[in-house]
Amino acid sequence: MNILNLLTTKRHIVGIEISDQAIKISYLQTRQKGEVNKDIPQDKLILIEEQLPQGIIANGVILDKEALTQILKNIWEKENLSKSYAVVSIEEDKIYSHILSFPKTIDNTKIKEAVLLAIDFQIPINKNDYYIGWELNENNHNINKVLISAISKNIANDYIKILDHAGINIMALESNLASLSRSIKTNPEELTIITKENRNSFTLFCLKNKAYQFSRTIPNSFIKDEDHKKNEISKIKNSFESETKEKSRELSLNQGELIEEYTKYPEIKESNDQSKWLIAIGAFMRGKIPQGEDKNC
Repeated sequence: MNILNLLTTKRHIVGIEISDQAIKISYLQTRQKGEVNKDIPQDKLILIEEQLPQGIIANGVILDKEALTQILKNIWEKENLSKSYAVVSIEEDKIYSHILSFPKTIDNTKIKEAVLLAIDFQIPINKNDYYIGWELNENNHNINKVLISAISKNIANDYIKILDHAGINIMALESNLASLSRSIKTNPEELTIITKENRNSFTLFCLKNKAYQFSRTIPNSFIKDEDHKKNEISKIKNSFESETKEKSRELSLNQGELIEEYTKYPEIKESNDQSKWLIAIGAFMRGKIPQGEDKNC
């Protein structure tokens, strides 16, 4: 969801992932003359990771605002990013998501009106307490599918204030799942159910044609043991396949790979773990969308 409508190709953009466990940042920087050769891209992919102690963020809620502000400020100053703009990706635990379906007979000029009406009557939240954004999925040939995302203003405002105090210009705030949908390598024609482990929960979400189809986040406190978790995953997977009449492939996020556009960077090869950078790079990718083409509203 957009917090500030600042999308432009002229600003230097970074992607920031903020989770309970770490801060990760990704952006492109022009290589020095001595670093450039025919076998590597002219831009250097910068990857930064800062581990967070327990007690700073829990389940997507900021508990220690002062500590988080100082950590972000230190990174921003060290990397000399004061003139940059950030797309910030946070854990999905506190972001409500829902997919609305509309007939194709409703053209794009009427979609916004239909979505706003549906939000009033179909979404179980008080819209006065939430920032609400939506994205049109244009990959479906039979119906218009619209992804609704909503985050409590109290939670979002904490992130916005902390980023501002740290000297970070925030362009957009979105969920980890939105970021991942851009950067993770999948078969476009195949339903892929991805399992994502968080510090205090785990999430299942489904992609097809790079578009979000479904998600569910379950607190670890609900899970008795690994067998219980496997059974929950199996039940959700079977239920979703039954509803969609399609078979799906299951993929652990830890085994996820980046789309080919980013595997060319030696910095990714040197990291030996593509999956840990999927979210930060996915956030960065949103900042590269040309003005007027971002489908988020």
